[in-house]
Amino acid sequence: PERKHLDLAVRAADLVTTHADYDTGMLLQAVSVYAAAGQKEKATAAGQKAVASAPNAKAKEYVGKSVDKILEGK
Repeated sequence: PERKHLDLAVRAADLVTTHADYDTGMLLQAVSVYAAAGQKEKATAAGQKAVASAPNAKAKEYVGKSVDKILEGK
């Protein structure tokens, strides 16, 4: 993607991690955006929020595995 589009996506991800930190799906998207932009620290932090927002232990495990795959670039 063009850099300007990626920058816009990062700004949206910033809003998600600040204002929608209860929405697991949106937080997973934020992890993807940060990873694509090369912002590993933000991706990791969003991933931690995504796991924390999952409703139960099984979901937390699934989200954690998803975050790991995103961060590994798979």
